[in-house]
Amino acid sequence: MQRLLAQHRLRTRPRPRPADGEPFGLVCLEAMATETPIVASASGGPLSTVRPGGPRPTGRLTVPGDADELHATLLTALTQPAEIERCGRNARAFVVEQHDSRTITEGCADMYDRVLAGVST
Repeated sequence: MQRLLAQHRLRTRPRPRPADGEPFGLVCLEAMATETPIVASASGGPLSTVRPGGPRPTGRLTVPGDADELHATLLTALTQPAEIERCGRNARAFVVEQHDSRTITEGCADMYDRVLAGVST
């Protein structure tokens, strides 16, 4: 299975308790930046970073702790190499559009401006 996953540029990182995983989803974003589609548990950070549907999916989300669903999702992904590549391209585009340093910096500056505007001097 690991050979097939590597061949199709899929990476897995099983976690015994997905809810205890990373709350922001930085690991997903780092992989997505390299055009790697994501298969993750629908908990924590992946909920805000992985887009499983719509016109530009970036990967798939599975029920936390459901090994059978994870297995089925990975097998489905492995039999659809064109879809894997499309999700990878979408993943990279999502990171560039939503999480590049300029976008994050501008968002932080906006937030600070709003906070300061609400402070009376």
